[in-house]
Amino acid sequence: MSRLQQIHPDSILVTLVSEQTIPNVMLIKQLKAKLQNYLFIYTERTRLHLQWILQATGLQAGNYRIFSMQTFPEGYSAIFNDLQTFVDGKIQLPPHTPFLVNLTGGTKIMSLAVFNYFKQHFDLSTFFYLPFGRNQVNEVYPSTAVHPLTIKLSLEEYFTAHGMHIKASGASVPKGLSTPEGMMQGLKKAKWQLPDNKAIQENPLMNEAEKKYLTGEWFELYCMQLIKKSLGLPAKAIACGIKVQNMELSPAERYAANSDNEIDIAFVYDNRLYLAECKVLRGKSAAGKVHNDAFYRLISVAQRLGIACRKIVFALVDLSAQREFVERKARLLGIDYVIDLNDFHKDLQLKAWFKQLTQ
Repeated sequence: MSRLQQIHPDSILVTLVSEQTIPNVMLIKQLKAKLQNYLFIYTERTRLHLQWILQATGLQAGNYRIFSMQTFPEGYSAIFNDLQTFVDGKIQLPPHTPFLVNLTGGTKIMSLAVFNYFKQHFDLSTFFYLPFGRNQVNEVYPSTAVHPLTIKLSLEEYFTAHGMHIKASGASVPKGLSTPEGMMQGLKKAKWQLPDNKAIQENPLMNEAEKKYLTGEWFELYCMQLIKKSLGLPAKAIACGIKVQNMELSPAERYAANSDNEIDIAFVYDNRLYLAECKVLRGKSAAGKVHNDAFYRLISVAQRLGIACRKIVFALVDLSAQREFVERKARLLGIDYVIDLNDFHKDLQLKAWFKQLTQ
């Protein structure tokens, strides 16, 4: 039977800390109920990433036995010697101690040194690798097997693992106005003629919350509800109107307007993060605002959220005249999906998109 399925109570999970923290977090959460002992191997560059992993997984020194060892990112002999000094000298464990070693993080040299050290010194060591963007753990030595992950990361855990706080707007429908579904039905009845945002903004009879809702917030809520229902997401896995704040900043800096990044929708599906921008625009410049404003906002927020993060644009804009250019630019900038007005015309196209997302 696999070591991952039958874990000895004295086992120690070894984690190579890297800038890509999610594979580390996923394996810890998968095994946390069965494990009390953890060894983290990090470098000067990933010191903060270790703290983010501990926060995201809820590992606290009082409740768990946690060891951490700093080493070098390169230099095989130096890393191997650091391990020998730390594990043999400071922890002082017998050679039959079972180690579960996650090789996913760290540099290639770190992975080689860690693999060879534990293979040579502890005969009950088992080695694992988590492929990015896949919901599985690959057991690679001494036997091979693939284990599905059963844990589900929340939105908060995902952002915390990257050193970020999130704060959702808590947007809701102002009293007396149509629901997001009602707004979409009204748009269909009007043959997809969008309202004049300028006229709404200049209406003296409306308050700011009503103006904000009618000029685009309703569409954010509509898309969030559509995603949540189509993918069967729990509330903790999706939010809209999100401010993303850097945990490295001081509290005063963190909540300053110029230190915030905002994103319309964020959700976690199968332990992968998706970011979405929603645009309701009309006029000659509408298409340009999609492939400029929306694309670059997504890139700005996504750049610190790991290589598995996917980026989506939902736009109530007819992009058919510029579709080829928009799709080419999306590929160049790493935007994964662009859903425009024509996709909302045809429910089957939206259903096909969600089916593609879940495969």
